Amino acid sequence: MAIYNIEFGIPAGADGVSPAIGDNGNWWIGDTDTGVSPTGTSGADGADGADGVSPTIGDNGNWWIGSTDTGVAATPTITASVTQLSAGSQPTVNVTVT
Repeated sequence: MAIYNIEFGIPAGADGVSPAIGDNGNWWIGDTDTGVSPTGTSGADGADGADGVSPTIGDNGNWWIGSTDTGVAATPTITASVTQLSAGSQPTVNVTVT
């Protein structure tokens, strides 16, 4: 049975061959070794980057990066509340960490 392209009436082509990595580490297409490695070659090392800035805890208790106050407290605030429902039911516990 032939499959046709409905728009043009042209017979469909044969199924293709998926590339695969062979035992020698190269890309193969069917029985053909392309001689191409899938990993490529390593490039030269780049230049070292500038030293980073370590975060610190400022006098106000916030995290600071260099001279910038992030506005984020270094010590979290924990609040909890317990709601007792009717007799025999389980209480509800709400905990918030900010």
